[in-house]
Amino acid sequence: MTPTSPAAAIDRPGDVVLRENVLTALPAEVVERAAAEEWASVGVAVDRRLGDASDGWRVRAERLVGVAEFGRDPGGIRLRIDPKIAADHFLLADWAFGRIRNIGAETRRVAHIDVSRRDPSACLVAWYLDSLEGFVVRWLRRNFQLRTETLVGRARGHIAVGEYVSRYLATARPHHVPCQFLEASRDTLQNRILRRALSESARLIPSLPIPESRRELTRTVLRIEPFLSGVTNQLIAPGDFKRVRLGRSQRHYEPMLSRSEAFLSGLFFTRHFGAHRQRAFLWDASLLFQEALRGILGSWDEVTLDDSRGRAALLDHNGKRHSSTKVDPDYVLRGERGVFVLDAKWKDVVVKRASTTAVASDEDHIVDTPTGVRIRVRRSDVYQAVSYGRYRRHAPCSTGLVYPLALGAGDNLPEPMRVTGFGEPVWILFIDVGDCAESRFSEFFAAVSAAWSSSGG
Repeated sequence: MTPTSPAAAIDRPGDVVLRENVLTALPAEVVERAAAEEWASVGVAVDRRLGDASDGWRVRAERLVGVAEFGRDPGGIRLRIDPKIAADHFLLADWAFGRIRNIGAETRRVAHIDVSRRDPSACLVAWYLDSLEGFVVRWLRRNFQLRTETLVGRARGHIAVGEYVSRYLATARPHHVPCQFLEASRDTLQNRILRRALSESARLIPSLPIPESRRELTRTVLRIEPFLSGVTNQLIAPGDFKRVRLGRSQRHYEPMLSRSEAFLSGLFFTRHFGAHRQRAFLWDASLLFQEALRGILGSWDEVTLDDSRGRAALLDHNGKRHSSTKVDPDYVLRGERGVFVLDAKWKDVVVKRASTTAVASDEDHIVDTPTGVRIRVRRSDVYQAVSYGRYRRHAPCSTGLVYPLALGAGDNLPEPMRVTGFGEPVWILFIDVGDCAESRFSEFFAAVSAAWSSSGG
């Protein structure tokens, strides 16, 4: 049964904090600040029990996590959806980078984000570069700039008579004419700000830890650079943003310059509400975990990821094929030990000791691991892994399920467990997705390797 929270955390009017897949009670005056379609667009279901006389609604964040703003102005909704597992979403997004895009772009929502993250993160650099690329492709414009130049044998615009007489006529160079004139140019202050921000992005890319992210972001920078050719790459001071003057035809620069100012300040964006208005961060948590784990496994030198998939056919008694369905496990690893088929499960398997819902149903197996973590494994997950292992293109193979855990600095990653009775065992594996996750990837690889060797797959 889905747990229910008595009320969402409301820090101030309009701020709503939900937890993924948890029913939460909200007062009607909060829910009605936005239309039902707007709640649905950020993955939140809103309903009320039939005959309920109270003035409240039940809401549940069904798949998306992150922050967004929507609803009527003034008094709209500032929504934060926390994941059911305390994962480092920026780390997962970096490992998934290039495979999925920020879902917030599809919802067309915004959010006020704190400008306080100091370490470069691929998804955050990409966030700015995606905005910059879309802007320069559509909106980059020339503007008339006042230029002062000494022309030879010709005059243009306004002649600086005093300088011409004292400097050129007096030295017998009457063919040199100092002029001031307006010229359409891309080398404007606002474009110089964009050019500098692009340069700073390129400077940060080599410091990112994930090679796939570095390659993808470098390609993005190379796509943008031709649009800013001829624009001076100069240092930008805070006062330069105050000197920008945008006419009516260039007001579309304002949001892009605001993003650039935050970016060039040397700070990065968090997933919490703050003073800087930016595009919302909203991710499909299950897809994010699945694609991040694909990137992590792809970085393991001892294995290769087999992306080919097969189909299972439905035949009649004469052997005639009527239909088919794809056999699509999340990962098929191939290495010296054979084949290991893994499936990612974005589920909170940790059972709290004091939990009243710790009693296992017919679909659950609750066990205590040697590290003291009590976990719940669903029978349907095991059956799914067994079916993947029986597929003829994979057999003989080892099979396993990968569950996420958010561990603290002093916690140990649980050892692999196995379910027997189906021929080859089904391995239960764990990977840390918390704040210390990256330092434990080698432990995860060692656990997969040990399970693989023990199966003899």
